[in-house]
Amino acid sequence: MPSQRCLRLLLIEDVDDIQAILRFSLGTLSGWQVFTAKSTQAWFALAQDKLPDVIVVDGDPNAREILIQLKADALTQEIPVICLVSRDRVSDQLQIQQDGAAAIVGKPFDPIALMQIILNIVELDSENEVCP
Repeated sequence: MPSQRCLRLLLIEDVDDIQAILRFSLGTLSGWQVFTAKSTQAWFALAQDKLPDVIVVDGDPNAREILIQLKADALTQEIPVICLVSRDRVSDQLQIQQDGAAAIVGKPFDPIALMQIILNIVELDSENEVCP
């Protein structure tokens, strides 16, 4: 399901294996430009510098703090944030949604389904660049 338009995505994921799988599926398979960071790294500076079309955040354990910081900043507050949260953590899902997440995706998840959720949230219009 490759995209014909370039989408810029910031992936904040602490587990290297999951980060690699998502980078492959969201970058290589879709043709999107994917930037990655861990929640312990300078993810906020990367978000401000790259101004991605969407941010995907692992919901365990720092999603709320990341979401609150993004929504409080004038440069990043309009960027949709998708949080990946364990299916059994319903209270976390509700709180993250109240904090402004554009979508919550239960873990485990299908990367192809995640790609479709991203496409549904981000309107790819003529302002988006064609991917190189």
